[in-house]
Amino acid sequence: MQKLRSIANVVVTLGPVGYLPFASVLAAALAIPLVYFMDMLIWVMNSLYPGIYMVLLVFVAALLFFSSMGNDKQRPPRNALVVTHVYGMLLVFSGIMINIKFLVTGYVLFVLLSYALPRLLVRFAKIDCTTWPLLLSFLFVDCAAGLFVNFIFRFVFWLVTMPG
Repeated sequence: MQKLRSIANVVVTLGPVGYLPFASVLAAALAIPLVYFMDMLIWVMNSLYPGIYMVLLVFVAALLFFSSMGNDKQRPPRNALVVTHVYGMLLVFSGIMINIKFLVTGYVLFVLLSYALPRLLVRFAKIDCTTWPLLLSFLFVDCAAGLFVNFIFRFVFWLVTMPG
């Protein structure tokens, strides 16, 4: 059980990354090679879904184990949980062809939205997701930010390719 706990801590904090200053921004930047790997899977397997499901399974299993630890002394602090930023970045580029302009734009939009979304929800919808359980709040904010940036990209692609 102790070994599983230490493995889950390493996965959810991405090793030492979760303890560094600006850890969430750095974790989203570390997701860029993973985004390129997923883009390569599109060409090799003609589908992105097996790769995303594989990564999601590892991350969610670690997050579930992490959230089941309770108030254990070996549990990392709340702000060290950065693996959800990696999955949010994967959602930004799921199903979208990648070039360097989209990569930089998507990265900046995702980081800004992942910081602004909790504050916007409190201000306009009166939803305080910081009081939710740990797993739900982190997954909701980062996945919502990733899906919203993906929607923005798809909307811009639709506008650009619209006939007429």
